[in-house]
Amino acid sequence: MPLPFLYHYDSLDDAVKQSHPLTPELLLQFNTPMSAREAAQLIGIDEELLTSPWHVRIMGSLVVFSEALQLAVRLHWTNTGKKTQQIYTKDAADAIIAAFEDWQFFGRVDVLYKNNKQILISIDAQNANTQALAAESLLTIDASSGYQQLLATHALAVIMKLEADKAELPWFEKAILARLE
Repeated sequence: MPLPFLYHYDSLDDAVKQSHPLTPELLLQFNTPMSAREAAQLIGIDEELLTSPWHVRIMGSLVVFSEALQLAVRLHWTNTGKKTQQIYTKDAADAIIAAFEDWQFFGRVDVLYKNNKQILISIDAQNANTQALAAESLLTIDASSGYQQLLATHALAVIMKLEADKAELPWFEKAILARLE
């Protein structure tokens, strides 16, 4: 996959950068997409000196379930919001481990609520403080036999809260890592 020249040049060892400094001609190519071979030719070095990155994008879902509430929440996670993340490692296994270091929740949040004896209400606390949005900040989730997608504002509130508290919830990371192995 072609990358901007900048990525190839940045991957070089400092000693190689010192012996082949950026010239005005190279600077003109900074954002030009090219292969590692093309970048090596442009710089005037052996192709072996350039490391080609692994292009990694890992996505998955995780379900959190409460038997007492009869509630399941399906969350989605990824290592990047981009098409791929470029990772410079020797092998694919190390690239996957490195990609996982920056995992985050994203996208939709689905709720499965089976308790028809009790009402479930989602409260978007960020919007609940403004009177104009008070009605939109409350969402009643009816009992159902299938998953229901949370409204975007409520899903975003859930994701923001989970991201803010991720360090206090290490079992999320353990569950995701178990799925990668």
